[in-house]
Amino acid sequence: MKGLYLADAPFGDLVGAFKLFYEARKINPYSSRTLNYLSLILLDLDLYPTSKKYARISQMRYQENYGSYLLTT
Repeated sequence: MKGLYLADAPFGDLVGAFKLFYEARKINPYSSRTLNYLSLILLDLDLYPTSKKYARISQMRYQENYGSYLLTT
């Protein structure tokens, strides 16, 4: 995924990575991987309320995945 390379590189382009994952979410709105990465990138961008929104969507959709509960505490 190109978005991960953008976000992870030294001095990564978090905004560019967010745009790629947001476009991926338009194609597949309930992909657990996309929702998780969106939440993590938004936390790095200090957009906590929006990150929490995507984490809650992930929690509602994938209740058996306990990793998403760590994002909203």
